Amino acid sequence: MPSTTCRRSLYSLPNELLSMIKAEIPESDLRTHTCFYNVSRHFAALYGSERNVERFFEKAYILSGLGILPKENHKNISWVDLATQIIIEDGFCDHPECGGSRLDANAELMSRLESKPAVPYWSSLEIYGSSFEFEGDFKDEVSDDPPGKNRYSGSNLELNPLFKSFISFTERYTSSSGTGPYKDSLLRYPVPQENTISHIHSHPIASRSFATFPPVCTAFIYFRCDRDAVIPMNIFGVTVWDVISQIHEMIDNDLPVSALVDLLNDVKNRRHDSFRPSCDIIQTLNAIGTFRGFLNYFPWDGFHYQEWDRHPILFMQHDVAKQLPTEESA
Repeated sequence: MPSTTCRRSLYSLPNELLSMIKAEIPESDLRTHTCFYNVSRHFAALYGSERNVERFFEKAYILSGLGILPKENHKNISWVDLATQIIIEDGFCDHPECGGSRLDANAELMSRLESKPAVPYWSSLEIYGSSFEFEGDFKDEVSDDPPGKNRYSGSNLELNPLFKSFISFTERYTSSSGTGPYKDSLLRYPVPQENTISHIHSHPIASRSFATFPPVCTAFIYFRCDRDAVIPMNIFGVTVWDVISQIHEMIDNDLPVSALVDLLNDVKNRRHDSFRPSCDIIQTLNAIGTFRGFLNYFPWDGFHYQEWDRHPILFMQHDVAKQLPTEESA
């Protein structure tokens, strides 16, 4: 009964007052607007015609730092339906880098864009390395202006914090399952959750978040020195999922000895924590003979990037998780 009384009281408010409440919600607060819109048809009507609703939620979606996944066509998306689905599935996730926390942080980073999205939103959002023609299809062009020049008020490119210790891959993956990165990539919790395996694809806010702020259409990711870059690309802004998918494509490649030397040089200040004098050389080479194996012992711990011109050049950083096999364990 108390909830019924409260609901009646809320519904009894005049439209003018409800419109004032709606106006106090920041445009970038996708979660609150989605909840407010879905209270009832009466509340939904405050957002105007169907066309205005789609435009409003498209803008809120972008301002929340969320991108488009592969094979999605921005022209065919119902933005209010997509927002509703995302908030239902993930809007109240308790992970510190997902749910409302990630949306708020994304919105803060997006607010530093000097050029704010206008209609049509995806053409007005400046994705570095890309320009759009919306009279028909888009075309990809590289801008001659270096990123950050008159476009971004932040001093540097910001990397999504999700890359800092929160994403990992399974220790073993069977490609015959045909699931690609969906069952291979995990969202880690700061404190491991008991009996919980959380696949990042089940966290649409985390996976759809832009990989960088400002968004870029292309990034070059290196795992060791200047060898074998993977290049996630998305003309609507590279997302966390784009990066994960590209890494998944090469993670089981064999690592030649020279590549292992490069990788171990990258972690030279910490590798002694994993390598004991009694390490078995054969077991060690078998254990870290692929990039997946290497990540099992030296987990992904974010990126660092060099000065960038048209596209960011990112280098993977590693931490130490566990010790490599010893002769005693052989």
